[in-house]
Amino acid sequence: MDDGVAIRVIPEGADLLRIHDAFPERYPHLLEGRGGEGWGCDILFAEPEDPVILRADATPADCARFFTILDDCTGLAAGSAVPDETLPFYYGHFLFLSYELVTAWESRLASLPLPADVPLAWLQGFSGAVLRERYAGRAIITGRDASVVARIAADLKHLPATRPWSPIALEHLNEDPPEDYERGVRDIQARITHGEIFQANLSRRYSGRIRAGTPAGALLEGLRGHNPAPFSAMARLGDTLIASASPERLLRRWRSQVTTQPIAGTCARGPGALADESARRGLRTDPKERAEHLMLVDLERNDLGRVCVPGSVRVPEFMRIESFATVHHLVSDVEGTLRGDIRPSHLIRALFPGGSITGCPKIHCMGILARNERRARGAYTGSLGYINERGDIDLNILIRTLVVRGPEIEFRVGAGIVADSDPKRELLETQAKAAGLVRALGITGHC
Repeated sequence: MDDGVAIRVIPEGADLLRIHDAFPERYPHLLEGRGGEGWGCDILFAEPEDPVILRADATPADCARFFTILDDCTGLAAGSAVPDETLPFYYGHFLFLSYELVTAWESRLASLPLPADVPLAWLQGFSGAVLRERYAGRAIITGRDASVVARIAADLKHLPATRPWSPIALEHLNEDPPEDYERGVRDIQARITHGEIFQANLSRRYSGRIRAGTPAGALLEGLRGHNPAPFSAMARLGDTLIASASPERLLRRWRSQVTTQPIAGTCARGPGALADESARRGLRTDPKERAEHLMLVDLERNDLGRVCVPGSVRVPEFMRIESFATVHHLVSDVEGTLRGDIRPSHLIRALFPGGSITGCPKIHCMGILARNERRARGAYTGSLGYINERGDIDLNILIRTLVVRGPEIEFRVGAGIVADSDPKRELLETQAKAAGLVRALGITGHC
């Protein structure tokens, strides 16, 4: 297909993280799954265009322009086709959304603190990609045309020799005072008791410094080993690096169908097989966890109802358990059929940020969370992913995510607070979620 979308199969596969590390300017963003889960296959974005960046000081006109560009960035030329419709990405756009992007359309949140380390949003076009199908052990170069594929193939022939990743050199790691978090839990509980809100997801911050010269790839490699997840990613946004081991999908649009997969309900894994199975059973039957999960599934059903055909929203799978390195989660699938007039910006305004990492009612909870957390979340509980050439969209929720700017590194973890929450138990939940990230940074015994 020299006159249109093209592919080239590499039977022996390719190490996408090594390509990213060798040529970061030409391959700046990487999406990775866990086995066959998540993104469908690993995606390394290739042949970048100049990004469209929405910064913290953006005017309403800047925001309107960004969303216009977003809505116009999809679609094959009339009559065009792709060689294999099961592949998720041939060319298209990488998209990053900070948590505070919501201020671009929600006037009630105009007082939210704005991030200093990441932009509000980042949209970047790519003419090709390198995909890796883990189950098949092969890689596939894709491109807008055959010339793009040829240029990418030439890069792959000039990769430097593989070498072990240098260890992550973390100089120190601090965490927000536990008593501050417990105080925040009690504040949210008081607001629930007074009928102000029903549930909120309160987070806390870990921060530290890494030694200059620590390779970016070592961060994602550490997450792979200690906290593998279906919606992992590495992204370079100017001077800021994001390395994520996210377990959660915000939304997937595939043709006319849209799905969101909220996580609500968490317990730490047990120290042995019997204790671990007991923890799983306890999570599934815990009244607090089930009530929280049901509330947030209803919130997501309502959010999807804003963009879907009336009567099409359903929950095909409810409250399954997904297991990760340090925790078990309760997860549901909520899906619907999109109305014909829905564009990417409509989907984002309806579902972003996710209800599972804000609360119910969403907007009022976000104001309460900001007063308790006292700083911008930035990348944390924002989102990243892709919009492909056919208009399909897949976005994660940026939890279990490291943010690096110069020598500074930080991450946040949170827990869902309800009326009968135990502040100490919620604190322990945040520490269980942090454990995989802490181990990925080479620290033992911190959480």
